[in-house]
Amino acid sequence: MAPPKVLSVEIKEADVRTSAIQIMHTMQKIRTEMFAHTPENEQLSLSERISPERKNEYLHLAYRLGSCIDGLKEGDFTEELRSITEALNSNPNLFSYDPLLESSNNFNQEFISSLNRALIFLTQDDFRGLIDKHHLLNGIKYLGSKDDSLENRLICYDTILPLSQQCSSNSTSTSEQKLEFEVHNYHGLLEKIAMIKISEEGEKNLVWELQNHHTQGRYFLRELKEKIITEGVDITKMPLETNLIKPKNVLILQNLLECSPYKKLSTIIFADKKRYVITLISNYISPESIGSIYSKLESGKSRKECLAEIVRQTKSLHTHFSAFYNEQKIDDLSCFGRNK
Repeated sequence: MAPPKVLSVEIKEADVRTSAIQIMHTMQKIRTEMFAHTPENEQLSLSERISPERKNEYLHLAYRLGSCIDGLKEGDFTEELRSITEALNSNPNLFSYDPLLESSNNFNQEFISSLNRALIFLTQDDFRGLIDKHHLLNGIKYLGSKDDSLENRLICYDTILPLSQQCSSNSTSTSEQKLEFEVHNYHGLLEKIAMIKISEEGEKNLVWELQNHHTQGRYFLRELKEKIITEGVDITKMPLETNLIKPKNVLILQNLLECSPYKKLSTIIFADKKRYVITLISNYISPESIGSIYSKLESGKSRKECLAEIVRQTKSLHTHFSAFYNEQKIDDLSCFGRNK
């Protein structure tokens, strides 16, 4: 049998996004190595703390990330990329941008905001903070230089580094070193919790406890926590707060990630045999927002209408909503908003 003349491979957007996130995590590990307090590093300046081999590895990762970005160029993401590249072209100083320099350098604010929004669009539920935008920018720089002359490409490659050469040892951030050890896609974990089957008695306990607030849902939560262990859902790295929203008669578990100027709120709402899982990234949300969000979900409007209202209310840049009934997923919607 003759081989096909054209080999067609279908690559899903989610796969490209996952690859991009994994690449940025690897790039961050190289960056973190430069912060390590080792005897060798203590004797070197920051720019000297990376070997030529690791520098080349980082450059190759930027090339791979650029390929992923090229595969995701669409809609709002394209608008952010256009804004970033226009800023780079008009101000070459931005090629040495590093998030650690934001407080000491007068960078264009619209450039920073576009970079933030592009990162949120790319990472969505896996968003873990803004430090990854340094690697995203390096991927954009590599992609943007691919059609340039060799001389210009080499000039650009010299700026694609794990850490800007303008950073001093005083600029380093210890918080970056924790990133690789933390779970950040809480939405996926909360969906696993939503699909856990609770006994009929447990569901009755929930209904009773939602009407008798003094128990704070502890009987229902006791069974839920036992089932979480039995089902093997690892929530040890997911700090969750419990809250009973009294006027709405719902129990929620939630995690709030602060990453100034944004907040990422991941929540599961428990009602009678119903579960809602919601992730929002915005500068305008708080755990108290969940009560009004639940009201919208129960308003009788279509899920798309509800999602649009939630985005308007919270000014969320990334919104992901999943609905479950009797442990079965019945809805899964997400959207990206370019709120400025």
